[in-house]
Amino acid sequence: MNLIKGAMVHDIRDRLPLVQAPTLVTVGEEDVLTPPALSRYIASQVPHGEFRMLEGLGHAAALEDPEGFSRLVLDFFARVEAGEKKEDV
Repeated sequence: MNLIKGAMVHDIRDRLPLVQAPTLVTVGEEDVLTPPALSRYIASQVPHGEFRMLEGLGHAAALEDPEGFSRLVLDFFARVEAGEKKEDV
């Protein structure tokens, strides 16, 4: 119960611009707990943020499609390592 309460009041929006690392923000298209609009906002506030929506998936997107999620993350790591940036989709 305290975990849920803590999550409801935890707000670090003002600190997002301080994140220096390349950051991948993923969300399932059908996620009702953390909606895509919120994830898109987070990615837009992080200087090197990148937003990716996983179509047709919900809150547990990484568990619903582990192969697709893994490809997405590995692609991000490869591009970060190569110094590339992909536009948000």
